[in-house]
Amino acid sequence: MEFVDGPTLNQCLQDDSVSMDIKLDAIGAVFAEMRERHCIGIYEGDRRLVHFDSNTRNILLSPDGPVRIDFEMGRLSEKVDRSF
Repeated sequence: MEFVDGPTLNQCLQDDSVSMDIKLDAIGAVFAEMRERHCIGIYEGDRRLVHFDSNTRNILLSPDGPVRIDFEMGRLSEKVDRSF
């Protein structure tokens, strides 16, 4: 496990000093990352890890892109298409 530096998506969206363009870019990056994970599950057959608690407090906005945290509810056995 490593330390990830950056605010949560929730903090970004609630911060009035952050421009709407930055907020929309952050949301777009999160959705792009979600789509990539979904495609890996469907097209590459790797359906072992699903993040059940995707909310704005469980997504960190790191300089390298969105990072999901809080996998306490994750399951290794459920297929992506059954849990989303």
